[in-house]
Amino acid sequence: MKRLLLGALVAAVNAVITLVGALALVSLFDLLSMNLPYSVQMFLSFILRMTCKQDMDNADDMAMLAFLLYLTISVVIVGAIVVVGNVAMRRYLAKRRANG
Repeated sequence: MKRLLLGALVAAVNAVITLVGALALVSLFDLLSMNLPYSVQMFLSFILRMTCKQDMDNADDMAMLAFLLYLTISVVIVGAIVVVGNVAMRRYLAKRRANG
């Protein structure tokens, strides 16, 4: 039971770290004052056409969709960093337990 609760706590901490890190990364990107890149706009237009949602292909919705795209990419990047950190921590703890 203790091991299960510890695993749930570690998973919750990892999820919080990932979400907070992703939001911080997106907020840094949002500080840049630039227009929506053409490649991102074309990618979002393509996705909207493939999902039959052409009614969302306007400037207001595009900005929010781009923000959600950047948030998704940030979650993947920060999540990968958290996974690498977890693997490194497990290896370190296993080596430390083996040595004494």
